Amino acid sequence: MTDTEVDFAKLVEGPTQHKAGPELKEFPALFVKEINEGKRQITALASTDDLDRHGEIILPSAFKEKLPTYLKNPVILTSHQHRLEGGHSSVIGSAVKVWIDKKGLWVIIEFAQDTELSEEYWQLYKQKKQRALSVGFIPLEWEYQEREGKSVYVLTKVELLEISCVPVGANPEALTKAKQRKRDFVAAKKQELEDDKILAKILANEPDFDEKCQEFAEMILSVEPPEEDSFGEKEYDFVALVEAR
Repeated sequence: MTDTEVDFAKLVEGPTQHKAGPELKEFPALFVKEINEGKRQITALASTDDLDRHGEIILPSAFKEKLPTYLKNPVILTSHQHRLEGGHSSVIGSAVKVWIDKKGLWVIIEFAQDTELSEEYWQLYKQKKQRALSVGFIPLEWEYQEREGKSVYVLTKVELLEISCVPVGANPEALTKAKQRKRDFVAAKKQELEDDKILAKILANEPDFDEKCQEFAEMILSVEPPEEDSFGEKEYDFVALVEAR
C-alpha cells in the first residue's frame, strides 16, 4: 500500500486504537438543504458536533486548518473504497464547495456524469433513498472534555482525507434506537392501562387492598422479625392478589 492508497474500508474503528492513523465518522445527510437536479448536486452536512455512537465529538473548527489540503483533491467516494474490484474508480463525484459553520462541515456534492456508479448514487440521493455521509480523516489533536457530567473524547484538529456516500451511518442507528424508544413508550402506556384494569378488579374484590398493602409493607420493613403465627387471621397471600397475565 503506497502513501496514496489508503484502504479506508479496512480501518479499525475506535479512537484509542489509532490516534495517529485515519478514522471514519458517519453521519446521516438528514440536513440536506438543497437538491439541484440540473447540476446533479446536493447540499448537506457531512459532519456535525453531535456525540456519535463511539462517545466522540468532532468540533466543526477541527477541520479548518487542514481543509485547504482536502480541497486540492476533493473526492467523493463510495463507502471509503480507494478502488473497486477490477481496478475501477470508486470516485462518484467531487465536493465543489466545502465550508464550516456552527452546525458543522457543509458540502456541496456534484455527482459525476456518464458513469454507471455515479448515476446509481445520484439517483439514490436525489430520491432520498440513501441519506448517509461519512468522513475519512486523520486525528491530529484531541482532548477529553466534560459534557453533561461525562468525560467525552473531543477531536479539536483533524485532516479531512475524503467524504464518502455510505448506505448506513452512525446516527441513523441512533434514529432507529429513538424509534424503538417510542415503541417502548407506547408499549409501557398500554401496560399501564392493563395494570389499571387489573388493579380496579382487585379493588372491587378486595376493598381494603391498600390497607393490606400498608400492613404488608410495615411487616417486611420491621426491624424485629414477626413472631410465629403472629398474623393469625390477617395472613394474606399477596401474590394471589395479582392475577397472572
